[in-house]
Amino acid sequence: RLQREHQFDIVHHVTFVNDWMPSGAAGAASCAPFVWGPVGGSTHIMPPVMIESLPPRFRRYEAIRKTSQQLMLRLDPLLARTRRHATVILAYTDEALDGIPARHRGKARSIVHIGVSEADVAVDETGSEKAVPFTVVSGGRLVHWKGLDLLIEGFAEFVSETRQTDARLV
Repeated sequence: RLQREHQFDIVHHVTFVNDWMPSGAAGAASCAPFVWGPVGGSTHIMPPVMIESLPPRFRRYEAIRKTSQQLMLRLDPLLARTRRHATVILAYTDEALDGIPARHRGKARSIVHIGVSEADVAVDETGSEKAVPFTVVSGGRLVHWKGLDLLIEGFAEFVSETRQTDARLV
């Protein structure tokens, strides 16, 4: 109905970087090109040392989550439909391309979705570059497998060793 009403040129499902969950937007692929992604995640394996450091409850949760993810990747007909109908699949790393079945990799592209470009360099009112404090920005859900505790520990160690008192973690 929306396609008939608005005549979309493209339909893009921006995911939570899940390559194991289907997209309802795939149904619009007959009306407009369908872009799925950035996707990934199924190729990530939590290192054993991280799993061992988790409380038992989170180790069980991680085992169930990974098993569910692998079942969805292999058995979900809606996920197969999503891949089939995608005109382009955007993977968030080169490694994430490995999570795309071989028959669909020809339409998959790796993209960089994080980082800083030259346009992000701070400038003063005269147009000259100015010094900015070292800043690390992290975004994501506060769940055990995201490793936020490791980020905080690593950042604290960095600040301690480099003595960068103006460094920020956001």
